[in-house]
Amino acid sequence: MESKVVAAIAVIMLLIGAGIGWFAGSTGPQPSQAPPSTITTTVTVQATGAAKLPEKIRIGAVLPITGDLASEAALVKNMFKLAKEDIDSYLRSLGLNSEVIFEIEDSQTSPEGGLKAIQTLAARGISVIVGPMISPAISAARSYVDSNHIVLISE
Repeated sequence: MESKVVAAIAVIMLLIGAGIGWFAGSTGPQPSQAPPSTITTTVTVQATGAAKLPEKIRIGAVLPITGDLASEAALVKNMFKLAKEDIDSYLRSLGLNSEVIFEIEDSQTSPEGGLKAIQTLAARGISVIVGPMISPAISAARSYVDSNHIVLISE
């Protein structure tokens, strides 16, 4: 059952990652293009009496709160707020007494800052992390993430 819970959380996080990608891609001037189409994804998770989720599902987020991409962090923070509301509502509809808590750390828009933020979240026992938003930070954290069995979701 634990693997089903981890799989459900992973699917939710992939949807959140897609949301981050959408927000990041939708900022700034855009070339003229055809009207966007809407894609709806439905995720169904079946909970049984044997499925046990912790009361607080802690998920880390590494965002560029400072540095060159600081303006993007505000958008992503809002996305996390909306995702939390949706996920918590869904969990309640399943009769589960759990909530999602996003714990955010600053990547400082740098590889070193991204690694430090991941290490800080891992020290708190968080093993699922969204971000960092820049590829060099992901590269800098790769061996640490792999050796500590951390699920890293990034665009």
